[in-house]
Amino acid sequence: MPSAKTGDGGSIAYAKLGEGPIPVLFLHGWLVSGTFWQLVAEALPPDRCTSFLPDLRGTGFSFQPETGYTLDRFAEDMIGLLSEEKTFTGKWIVVGHGFGALVAQRLATIYARRIGGLVLFSPFPMAGLKPAGEWGELLGEVACGQSQAGTVFPRLFAKPPSQEELDILLEDAESASPLSRKAVWDISMAGGDGTKLAKVRAPTLVVASGKDALVSPDTARMEVAGKISGTRFEIWDDLGHFAPLEAPGRVSERIHTFISGLAAAG
Repeated sequence: MPSAKTGDGGSIAYAKLGEGPIPVLFLHGWLVSGTFWQLVAEALPPDRCTSFLPDLRGTGFSFQPETGYTLDRFAEDMIGLLSEEKTFTGKWIVVGHGFGALVAQRLATIYARRIGGLVLFSPFPMAGLKPAGEWGELLGEVACGQSQAGTVFPRLFAKPPSQEELDILLEDAESASPLSRKAVWDISMAGGDGTKLAKVRAPTLVVASGKDALVSPDTARMEVAGKISGTRFEIWDDLGHFAPLEAPGRVSERIHTFISGLAAAG
């Protein structure tokens, strides 16, 4: 598995699929790793796209430092990956889910010259998540290790997931360091500097899920799509927060259509 060096002496591991000229960077969300995107990436045409599935710091096969869990550092790690892949001189398509979509937004503001498009599924907003009541308390307990991730994963699907789907997610969650679990949740709640989002010029697609218990369509519309000029916004009524797991073929097809639209626009 290839890896890219980070600015603080670590390394980010990533899978690489396909041999196409268009580089597509997939950023996973909280409590999972790069394998979250496996089925979606495999469905993209390998002769057209090269997909990169990194494990964000603190997860999977990437390093698990005791410090450095900030939104800027997560984005800078991805700059290191893009710089490592010197074969690709054109702009990258960045696809993010949940927290990964938050990292994608930050990446687009600090490395705009290399980002040619953003596709954001159930994106965490720069204004920060605000889960309320019992749901918010439970998520906080999971972040602190006081409750197991298995208590929240089923609630993030539109329909009850299979045991196989749950097992994959739980294995991912167990691979994440306790520090990263807590830090990523804290970042997700606090958000980041959203003042520069208005300057993002990369074509952007935001997809919300109608049965998402974590990021409502209203939040995705107002706090993400509404902050980036010219963003296309869609709601997929029948899916939950884990749309890329629930409907990987549909997600992959939409990403491919988005990329084709960019090429047609020239």
